[in-house]
Amino acid sequence: MNIFSFIKKLPIIMLQVLVISCEYLDIPAIFCTDTADNRFEDNKNYFDHPAPEIKDVENFSFFVVSDTHYYKSTPQFEEKLNKLRQKYNADFLIVNGDISQSGLEKQFNLFLEDMKNYNGNIYPVLGNHDVYHNGSKIFGRLLGKFIYSFEIGNTKLIFLDTATGTFGKKQKQWYENELSHDKQCIVFTHYNFVTGTVQELTSVTNAEDEYYFFDINSKYNVKYVISGHLHQTNVKNIRGVTYRTITTLRKKKDAVLLVSINETGITTSLLDLPEN
Repeated sequence: MNIFSFIKKLPIIMLQVLVISCEYLDIPAIFCTDTADNRFEDNKNYFDHPAPEIKDVENFSFFVVSDTHYYKSTPQFEEKLNKLRQKYNADFLIVNGDISQSGLEKQFNLFLEDMKNYNGNIYPVLGNHDVYHNGSKIFGRLLGKFIYSFEIGNTKLIFLDTATGTFGKKQKQWYENELSHDKQCIVFTHYNFVTGTVQELTSVTNAEDEYYFFDINSKYNVKYVISGHLHQTNVKNIRGVTYRTITTLRKKKDAVLLVSINETGITTSLLDLPEN
């Protein structure tokens, strides 16, 4: 896209960013000077996320939620998620981006305070709202790495940074090295690659990155790619890979994705966030 085309589309992009993928109007926060390659280098300095301790590595389950948008008050998700965890015996929790509303330290601290009593490991993903005000550095200091992976038995979980709609060259190289033919892979990325009916301007904005991602995933043993961002649910299968989008946790209905792994494969189902 050349600069003139971008300028023509800017009002539409801004409208979608503010209306579709945001819960709050926070115009000063949307500016970010970080690049994907810079964040990749910064990521090396943050603390690691060890794999959870699983008794049966061939039979386990976990929750995925997204777009918590901690802002000025605590929405108290922890108690509700713990209820679900007890009911479904989920081994850990993944928060798939937009943990904060504006990338501010006080918002990440609201998340940490809210989830301090969650009975299980929590694995974070970097979202576009988390890099506002160049918040990726605060994210990394408080929540740890946002580009990482770990293995549980025959399953490999890979966490990517698509917070500004692109991969960057360094992350692409890292991703290719992480992919496996021998283990089934589940990939977590905040930005979408597939939407309901048409390509959204607030999804991954680099067409070359999209083609690259579809192509390389089909060549390896990638089973699922799970995204958030657009506050909607959607499932597509492209070249043997399931691309699943989940909605914001704030919507409560169908807002928690339960992923179950067993000897026969991977299954997913949507759950409502329970009341207190």
